[in-house]
Amino acid sequence: MTEERAGRLVWMDLEMTGLDPERCVIVEIATLVTDAELNVVAEGPNLVVHQPDEELAKMDDFVA
Repeated sequence: MTEERAGRLVWMDLEMTGLDPERCVIVEIATLVTDAELNVVAEGPNLVVHQPDEELAKMDDFVA
């Protein structure tokens, strides 16, 4: 690994059907990569995750 890449961080933002990771599911994922000084060096992928209607129906009130 080059020294330039050694300080990079991968950031992930997960949109879920609620706050309980034991019962809620991921519906969207966004990512970006920063260097050691937190400058964005890459963005994406941004993905929508298909979930069955049954899972979406369980969505917490504050999310829907």
